[in-house]
Amino acid sequence: MEIDLIGMLAEYGSMGLFVIYLVWSSQKASKAEAERVTSFQEQLDRYLSDYKADIKEIRLSSKEEVDNIRGRYDVVLASYSEEKTQVRQNISSRVKDLGQRITNLENEVKGVMINTENILNSIKDIANENKLRDLAKAAQVSRIMGAQKENE
Repeated sequence: MEIDLIGMLAEYGSMGLFVIYLVWSSQKASKAEAERVTSFQEQLDRYLSDYKADIKEIRLSSKEEVDNIRGRYDVVLASYSEEKTQVRQNISSRVKDLGQRITNLENEVKGVMINTENILNSIKDIANENKLRDLAKAAQVSRIMGAQKENE
């Protein structure tokens, strides 16, 4: 059929040959275009495949970085938690120690108060004894003086 068509177009002379050239050129351009489209599609497929691989790699890398950051964050939080626990224990032991010291001081103050009270009682007893002696001496002196006045 193509030969018949070429034969008919050849009868038209140069115009027929020009039509044959145009048809041939169009077919050749169509094939080249189809090859370029196919090549371009293959190139796009490769780029898409590479893109997907790169995206997957980036996601994995990002996940690793996030996991790394989370790990470091957890370590920092654990250290702060441990430090907080140690501070609480330290404060608790200091409060207990201060409570014990206060109790000891209270006991010492009570002991000092008891000693002071005993000393005051002793001083009062001594003062009373001194008064009694003074009264006894005064009574003795007044007897002696009363006896001397009677003797006179």
